[in-house]
Amino acid sequence: MTHNFLGEQIQIMTQEDLFTNKLIALLHRPAITNRDIFDIRYFLDKGTAINNKLLEQQTGQSAKIYLQRVSDFIQDYDFNKILYGLGQLIDPQSKNFAKTKMQAQLTDMLHLINI
Repeated sequence: MTHNFLGEQIQIMTQEDLFTNKLIALLHRPAITNRDIFDIRYFLDKGTAINNKLLEQQTGQSAKIYLQRVSDFIQDYDFNKILYGLGQLIDPQSKNFAKTKMQAQLTDMLHLINI
């Protein structure tokens, strides 16, 4: 997608492509980055759609299978570590939510879009 910025046409990503790339990054980075989990929750909370074609091109898997893998990863991830690298940016109430309820919420949200 292109956008006119100060008279220049520049390429920008759609929300759907950004979300899809976050999902891909979660399972394909050499090391886990907690910001990917927070970003995925943000996009899910906003009801952002997934670019199925992009997901399938980049992963070689259907969206249904890949989203199940993401859900499994979230279920198995140690959310006691979720604030590493991000804790200083988050208020105390959000920290508590991230450690106690975010994992279940993400799993439920991923299940809903994977039906």
